[in-house]
Amino acid sequence: MKTAAIIAEYNPFHNGHAYHIQRTRQLSGADYVLVLMSPDYVQRGEPAVTDKYTRTQMALEGGADVVLELPVRYACGSAQFFAEGAVRILHGLSCMDLLSFGCETDDLHKLGLAASILDHEPEAFTRTLRDALAAGSSYPAALEKALGHSLPKEEAVDAASLLCPNNILAIEYIRAAMRFAPELSLLPVRREGMPYLDQTLSEDEVFVSAMAIREHLRRHVKDGADDAVSSLASWIPGRALKVLQESLRENGLPDQGQFSAMMHHALLAADQDNVLHTYPDVSDELANRIRHSLGMYTQLDTYVDLLHTKNLTRARVKRALLHILLDITADGPGAEGISAPRWVRLLGMRRSAAPLMHRIQKEAGLCVITKTADAKKLLDQRDADSFYHDMRCSALYQSILRGGTLQSRRSEYTRSPVVIS
Repeated sequence: MKTAAIIAEYNPFHNGHAYHIQRTRQLSGADYVLVLMSPDYVQRGEPAVTDKYTRTQMALEGGADVVLELPVRYACGSAQFFAEGAVRILHGLSCMDLLSFGCETDDLHKLGLAASILDHEPEAFTRTLRDALAAGSSYPAALEKALGHSLPKEEAVDAASLLCPNNILAIEYIRAAMRFAPELSLLPVRREGMPYLDQTLSEDEVFVSAMAIREHLRRHVKDGADDAVSSLASWIPGRALKVLQESLRENGLPDQGQFSAMMHHALLAADQDNVLHTYPDVSDELANRIRHSLGMYTQLDTYVDLLHTKNLTRARVKRALLHILLDITADGPGAEGISAPRWVRLLGMRRSAAPLMHRIQKEAGLCVITKTADAKKLLDQRDADSFYHDMRCSALYQSILRGGTLQSRRSEYTRSPVVIS
């Protein structure tokens, strides 16, 4: 039994993701593809466009065999923290054979060189990075320059391309695998179609970015979920498209206005309690900027614009604010888990993947939660605190869905994994 793993957000699932799963099977000969997926919040520091169960079912309909939930602490972390937590979980499952990841550059040698430099930080890299920052470069620009100076001459011209968004995550996966899961083979799969940050829905392209799809949904769902989703038929596989349509018809999109108001309240409370500095990604500089600008908060997007600087990217600011809203502190539930995550939750599976789940439950070195009701008896107090913290984060997400009422929504505490034939 050969199993390939993919770490993903699927925000939402689209043709490119289905291609990645299919290509992973073809190149690896895997019997099963397991996905470790972000929950209701994503690494961009915002709520996912649809809930985790919708994205799980879309992934299963699109070719995945098993979907496990990446705990929220890792899912909302920096690229390094995201990758380390996810890879440690794959290692803890004890029966993963390879890790497949999408990237702009599928040259494993070049990605490995960059990973080695970032992991060891040779003197030339450290010096160039420090000098570039001192000269006024932004951190991304300084990093590109330092990497270019540290790569072999024949590779140095590729420094900029190696720091494209998906390549950055690929490099972090490689670093994490070298440290924590050397048993994993690594399989880079080259992204096809439109660039990662492109917001164009081109009829000439089979593969468009998830960002383009999200922006389309945010603009048009209010005019009718069915029409808004149907118009995406060229870029989302048919069965997955139907799942998305049903979900948005019932729940709508997360209410960004309500999310913004909740964020404001959380920031005011953290500032009043003088605990801003206890949250990951909140540097002294960012804590001071938050503290001195809270009086100008009107809505989240404009507030992020107010906070971000050349060295505090929008993504980092949004992640930091989300940590505050979700109460993910540096020493809170699960914080110590980066060295050895000790539980993971089943979100969904194909019935045909029962042999894989049986093997995981038999061999895994961490606790695999398949029924929420079993968590308290399976986990010690520290891990139970972490697990139920994640449950509360998902309950908060449910509260900002536009459709229905809180009473009509299915409780996170009683919901079963998605199972399809």
